[in-house]
Amino acid sequence: MSRPSRRDRKKKRNRGTRKRADPEPLPVSSAPAEGDRRSAGDTAVRRALALPERPGRITAGLLFLAIIVFGYEAAPQLADPATVSGAWEVYSNGLWVAVAFGATATLTTLAYCLVFFRDVEPTRKFLTWVAQYAGIGAILGTLLGCRMALPLVIASKQPGGQAFTFSGFLGMVSNTATMLTLLMIATCWIRMWGVVSAIARANAAETPVSRWRFVGWAKTTALVVVTVGVSNLVGLRAANAVLVMLG
Repeated sequence: MSRPSRRDRKKKRNRGTRKRADPEPLPVSSAPAEGDRRSAGDTAVRRALALPERPGRITAGLLFLAIIVFGYEAAPQLADPATVSGAWEVYSNGLWVAVAFGATATLTTLAYCLVFFRDVEPTRKFLTWVAQYAGIGAILGTLLGCRMALPLVIASKQPGGQAFTFSGFLGMVSNTATMLTLLMIATCWIRMWGVVSAIARANAAETPVSRWRFVGWAKTTALVVVTVGVSNLVGLRAANAVLVMLG
């Protein structure tokens, strides 16, 4: 039996090649992957929550210097801001009105977020951030009250001065700690809109069903507007009350 020639073997290989069907290309999805959307959302949240956990070195140094200077030179005025007179009265009243507005609006926003968006990670970060600033304010305020003790004792020994007792000292330390705590919380108001928007977007991303996307977006937008709007309205009412008291 004769062996097949080279030409016959080549034709046989060509027929086998033609019989093999090319694999069909995989369908290309036009919709972005779920992981990509979640990654983009996480990036937006991290950007919005890229907030300083504590004041910078220079800011902390200036605050400590202010405690040393004002704690001695302006102790009576800090103990009772309503006694400030002259040109400083306008600045002092404006500062405390702004503090009342910012602190009340920030705390009201945090309360709404804990009610509506409590199960998302950015809410816990927002809570931690506000608590850290409040703690820093409490530390600085307590230090300021302790620094004010000696000047107030000296002032009480002057003719016509009011007696400064230990219970008065404790009340003053409590007041200064509260004032600086509110001041530090009020600084969180600057990033409130971006933080609430990031929290709401993260909350909307928790709804994976596509047919509810529009409803989730509408709910998110409504809650952001209501949260920020109501919080600022409550802050304005608190600021107006402080203005009347200082008035």
